[in-house]
Amino acid sequence: MNHATHSTEIAPLRADLTGEAATRQFLLDVMTTAIEGGIGYWAEVKEVTRDAELNVLSFSVRDDGDGDPNNREKDEWTHITPFQISEAIAKMLTGNTKVATRIVGQFVGFPHCIDNCDYDAEGADCAVQIAVFGQVVFS
Repeated sequence: MNHATHSTEIAPLRADLTGEAATRQFLLDVMTTAIEGGIGYWAEVKEVTRDAELNVLSFSVRDDGDGDPNNREKDEWTHITPFQISEAIAKMLTGNTKVATRIVGQFVGFPHCIDNCDYDAEGADCAVQIAVFGQVVFS
C-alpha cells in the first residue's frame, strides 16, 4: 500500500544536479515553497503549473486585498517564472530593494554557491513580493 505524505520542509537540492540545472532547481524550490507555505496570507494564485516531480514551474499571482478587490495593492495578475524569482533575489542581494537583513542573508551565495543558501517560507514570500511589487509590501 502506498501512503503519500506531505512535508512542509524544504527539500534539499538534488546531489546529482550541478551548475545551471542546480540553480534552476533552487529557483523551482523557492517557487514551490512560496506557493505551499509562503504567500498564502496575501496572495490570490491561479494557473499553477508543475512538473512530474511536483516542482512549481510557474504561476500567476496578485494581491487578494483581504477579500476586497478595492483593497488590492496591485490589481493586475503577475506571471511568475524562475526568471522573475532570480531577478528578485538579485535585487535583494544588490540592495536594490529594501529587505530585512535576515531575509537577504537567506540567499547569500546565489547563484554560484546555492548550497550556502538557507531560505524559508518567509524568504520565498519576500522573493515573490519583490517579483510582483518591486518591493516587500506585506510582512
